[in-house]
Amino acid sequence: MHLHNDIPVVKVVGEWDEPTRQHICDLVIRLASAGHLEMILDLSGMSVATNDGCSWLRAVEEIAAQVLKQRGRLDIVGTLEQIQQNMLKRTHSRLFWAVSEDVAVGHLKGLPNYRGGSILAMRFAR
Repeated sequence: MHLHNDIPVVKVVGEWDEPTRQHICDLVIRLASAGHLEMILDLSGMSVATNDGCSWLRAVEEIAAQVLKQRGRLDIVGTLEQIQQNMLKRTHSRLFWAVSEDVAVGHLKGLPNYRGGSILAMRFAR
């Protein structure tokens, strides 16, 4: 765990299993109880067992529900594959998925996230 712009980031590295789920749930509840109502759960380094199906998605939804009970917000950082899997399986999800911590921090802070690229100056003719 680390802080990114004063927002706790819980980074999951390795395989998702029941002890991992329980540890993350306990940590997130302790953070919320300590007054950290905005958090980021970074799943981009996580791997899922092939026989897991989508139980990890249900577990993340349950963790987010615990944060919402405390009137907090939890953003999820994931890989493109994880985000697509969530979109396919959980059509009514309340989770905000981001492709990077910066995007998640911007969402929680209410700041725009500028993506790299050139800026085009334009003038409109009357």
